[in-house]
Amino acid sequence: MGKKAANQGAKQELIQWLVAPEQEHMMAGLQTEAESKNWKAFANLITAEWKKSGGDPSITNCLQNSQHCIHLWMGAQSPQGGPTADSPADSKGAQNPQGGAPPERTFDDQGLRTADAFLKLVALADPSMSDLQIQRTFPPNGDLQLFQVCKPVSFICAERGGKSVKSNKVAVDWSSRQLLSNGGYGQRLKK
Repeated sequence: MGKKAANQGAKQELIQWLVAPEQEHMMAGLQTEAESKNWKAFANLITAEWKKSGGDPSITNCLQNSQHCIHLWMGAQSPQGGPTADSPADSKGAQNPQGGAPPERTFDDQGLRTADAFLKLVALADPSMSDLQIQRTFPPNGDLQLFQVCKPVSFICAERGGKSVKSNKVAVDWSSRQLLSNGGYGQRLKK
């Protein structure tokens, strides 16, 4: 098994463990660390609890990479602890590892910045993209976050004077819930 597959397997195992009712006590602490982008503390909290529950310590090694922490958090936020943004189920359109269709995407009413919320925004902008899959999630930069999707999306860039764009890289401004082109994302970062 390659390193990427091992990391994906470890994240899936951790997500399944995190979404179990027994781990509910950790979610507030994890949310605080995720919102402050303190991924080291996020990883340390999970690692300590994982070891206390008798889990194999090597499973948490992937959490030394902040991107894996982000994927883990996104996976734990999705309904039924669905696939992470970089898992084979997302990138190839396969089924949910629990069996059946992938979990239904719902808009995040609590304002959490999740992959599901991003996909809902894209589907609102271009209804033909309701089955869109994320290939890569870039780390958030303040209120901005860039996503790479599996196929080009048509939308109006909020930064470029209402210009119509078609791209497989789409950014979102979480504060206003507006979609931005890759170029618009760069312009907002410069402000």
